[in-house]
Amino acid sequence: MHNRNLFWGILITFIGLFLLCNQMLDVNLGKFLFPVILILFGVWFLVAPSIRKGEMSEEHIYIPLDGASEADIRLNFFAGKLNLHALDSSSDLIAGTCFCNLEESVSRHGDRLKVKLEQQFDFFNKFSPMWGQIGSSWNIGLSRHIPLKLSLKGGAEDACLDLTLLKIQE
Repeated sequence: MHNRNLFWGILITFIGLFLLCNQMLDVNLGKFLFPVILILFGVWFLVAPSIRKGEMSEEHIYIPLDGASEADIRLNFFAGKLNLHALDSSSDLIAGTCFCNLEESVSRHGDRLKVKLEQQFDFFNKFSPMWGQIGSSWNIGLSRHIPLKLSLKGGAEDACLDLTLLKIQE
């Protein structure tokens, strides 16, 4: 996959450089705009993945049941890979790992837990040509022992959802 992006980055850069060189004989600035934009896109394809790779790290997600008898779970996932499955453990509501910038919110209302896991907006994840490949990856297990209200909001992801053993209400 990296080779394909490298190819397109180089190709777009060279097309932009070629068009820019052809336009340099005339001094009309309007003619420079399109080639300069192509050159910038080409450089972005080449540089953005290497800038982003060093900043991401794996995060462990662990939310215990703590006696809850039901849960509302909201997962907001924009891009990458999502693997959702049932947990074997009877003491965990959610357990797993993610490789992204994650915001976690947990609140309790009586015997109901409300959980929101959201992939944070990230300039590189949103606008990088490799945004689905840069590392956005969730591997999350949900409790099979209590009823769940599950809300999934996604974007351009490769999702593997095994909900067969879960007690999904909504």
